[in-house]
Amino acid sequence: MEKKSFLSYAEDFEDLILYNVLNDVKEGHYIDVGANHPWKISVTKSLYLRGWRGINIEPLKKEYSLLCEDRPLDINLNIGISNKSGKLLLSDSGVLSSFNKEEIKKQKVTGTSKSELFAKVETLKDVCKKNIKPNEDIHFCKIDVESYEKEVLEGMDFKNYRPWIIVIESLTLKFGQPSHIIWEHILLENGYSLAYTYGLNRYYVSDEKNNLKDRFISMKELQNKYDVHVIMSCKKRPYQIGMLAVKYVLDPIYLVYTKLRLLLMSFVYKIKHIID
Repeated sequence: MEKKSFLSYAEDFEDLILYNVLNDVKEGHYIDVGANHPWKISVTKSLYLRGWRGINIEPLKKEYSLLCEDRPLDINLNIGISNKSGKLLLSDSGVLSSFNKEEIKKQKVTGTSKSELFAKVETLKDVCKKNIKPNEDIHFCKIDVESYEKEVLEGMDFKNYRPWIIVIESLTLKFGQPSHIIWEHILLENGYSLAYTYGLNRYYVSDEKNNLKDRFISMKELQNKYDVHVIMSCKKRPYQIGMLAVKYVLDPIYLVYTKLRLLLMSFVYKIKHIID
């Protein structure tokens, strides 16, 4: 059987995993909480190019401006998401930016934060109320907010707005410990169940779309099914490399680097805390 071609922009092949599960949806809708850059390790870019549209939520002004330029057909919001509206302190740390107070302290000590700023925040419920049309499906919601997942979920109205799939990062920066024990009960209590885990993420499916669980397949099966090319960044330009290079050369190196970096950050933070 001939393989289907797929361009992946995402860090952990989230776009490929979601596309495979939702491949019969031609013009889907997404919500990207913590969208960051429009194509660097983006979960939604590949689907946007395939005709999908959605809401990109990004509190950092630079990244928001890039989203507006690259995604004119999306709804781009320069806000953060929390369990109530207002303003909150945000660490400007690129993809590691966070509203979590402990993470802000940690990033200040380890030097990963460029600066701090107060950013406007709204609830996910209010964002949906303003931007989702009646009876409009939300095919997936991606949440990547660096240890602020619980507050994001607390501000969602799961009775009236039910994404088919919720993709949520499940690791904290503290020795790579899983964070889902803090927030998973919110999803379980609102009619979602775990369908799949891969890389940093956990994939939850709503009870009414439980049939989608059977469509989640292993990464090996995905490689056999798709001719995947990974889009990576070189300064300001994207470039394309083959799946094999990522899987067997770059991916292992990146994972080791990431784990060592997280361990070092936590170690430095603990030492600094003891000294102080």
